[in-house]
Amino acid sequence: MPAAPALTPRPAAEPHDLGAPIIAFVDQVLADAVRTGASDVHVEVLHDCLRVQYTIDGLRREITTAPLHLGDRVVRRLKVISGVDLVPRAGAPDGRLHLTDNGVVTEARVRFTPGTHGGTADVTFLQTGAPVPV
Repeated sequence: MPAAPALTPRPAAEPHDLGAPIIAFVDQVLADAVRTGASDVHVEVLHDCLRVQYTIDGLRREITTAPLHLGDRVVRRLKVISGVDLVPRAGAPDGRLHLTDNGVVTEARVRFTPGTHGGTADVTFLQTGAPVPV
């Protein structure tokens, strides 16, 4: 059975300090969320770990946790692919993602909120578009 193609966020530019494992982790979280029908992805840096939750059918479900040292890097990767400036500013910045999977485009709004331990990122999937002509 062939593996499902990877979900490709656009734009794909990333700073040099983000390694391939962080990129793969974020891409996998977003791909799994779209494939499971989640309406939202919640990424939260807690005092002892990074927690990822999906909202599916109105219920928030914990999907995974990761070591605390990955938290800021995961949130930073989400900022990069959603077009948000990495320099902290007053207020909570919003960004947008366009994800493509098997020719279907899904748009998402990403909201970043500063927090005690590193902040949160909330990804809300807005719509699924028609297949993109190749």
